[in-house]
Amino acid sequence: MTCEIHLCSKGFFIVKFSTSELKDIILREGQWFWGSTRLFITPWFPDFDANTMSVSKMPVWVRLYNLPLHFWNEIILEGNGNIIGRYIKTYTQRLEERTYTFARICVEVDLSKGLLESIQGKNKQQIWTQHLDYETTAFRCKICRQTGHLQNTCPDEKRDKWK
Repeated sequence: MTCEIHLCSKGFFIVKFSTSELKDIILREGQWFWGSTRLFITPWFPDFDANTMSVSKMPVWVRLYNLPLHFWNEIILEGNGNIIGRYIKTYTQRLEERTYTFARICVEVDLSKGLLESIQGKNKQQIWTQHLDYETTAFRCKICRQTGHLQNTCPDEKRDKWK
């Protein structure tokens, strides 16, 4: 299985896959990198315009440190992922190895809404606050700490004092 990569414009590429199975694997399996640069992959659509296209959703890996041991199952991890954004998958090797330092889930987040710092969880015995650690998150503003823009385009009214 192979693919052809063609430069489009404005940093966008068109990828032609040799099979639809390969395309499905690439779209489904989550984060891809070219060197250290994260690639945002989405299916082509007829109205695509590189001049107006902006990235608003992207998959990210989220680490859940200090997750109570009885919450380490795929159903609960999927539920947590759907609170954060749209759950994609769990890094199950940590479960199989019984390495419980942190759980790791891949979630599609909407950058225009910012990233949650924590979520609330509960069961019959307890309520807990789960802090979220986003791996290699791009587009985080140094002024307001939100994602989806950089400091030179920050809509926060306080940005003038940072210039």
